[in-house]
Amino acid sequence: MNVLTGYLAMSSGQAWVAGYDVQKEPMAARKQTGYLPEQPPLYPDMTVREYLRYCTELKGVRREKRKSEIERVIELTAPVRIAHVVLGKMVAAAVMLLLAMGLTVLFPAVISQYAQISAAQMAAVYLGYYLLDLSMLSVGLLVSSLCVNQVTAAVLTLGVNVFLYLSEHYIVPQLNATYLHAVRQALRWLPSSQRLGDFAGGIISLSDVVYYLAFTGLMVFLTCCVIEARRVAKG
Repeated sequence: MNVLTGYLAMSSGQAWVAGYDVQKEPMAARKQTGYLPEQPPLYPDMTVREYLRYCTELKGVRREKRKSEIERVIELTAPVRIAHVVLGKMVAAAVMLLLAMGLTVLFPAVISQYAQISAAQMAAVYLGYYLLDLSMLSVGLLVSSLCVNQVTAAVLTLGVNVFLYLSEHYIVPQLNATYLHAVRQALRWLPSSQRLGDFAGGIISLSDVVYYLAFTGLMVFLTCCVIEARRVAKG
């Protein structure tokens, strides 16, 4: 096998591959075979894309087709798209959040035995807090895509959520100066409990529901963009 593929030179005799003499026409003979050694020569100094680009040059793929061929091979080895992975993680986090909040239903159930509680109002409150917490989780998803270490990602996510809390209760109310009006308006668009007023009154505000879902979707989209950019940069 090593001789037929040109991996080792023969000491004597003759060999042909598809009518090509291995010694006299080595390149033509090599083009007729595919060979995977026990230790593939994946050069450690090359990224994946650099190695695939080298393979296209080695196989004589035309320059205008090299990029599409590289992308085709990468798709074959990565059948699950980045968006599907990110959405899967977000859905898993949303389910865990739903289960965690479901455990707290025990408390209003006990209180309802001694006081009258509106089930519709309670459901609206739970929905509001679920959407708020979901948007916070999406921020954590984006932060984790920017970090290599998950401990660092957890600390930064906590820091970002603390900043969101402080901006709602302390920073935004203090930004009364005219030249800081734009900053105040920008911070007001961040997720906050101020949008839970209607939910607390038993009213499901469609605009607030759309806002929380849109913000969560934006964070998921940005996460996909960050991961894709890092994947291309690394090759």
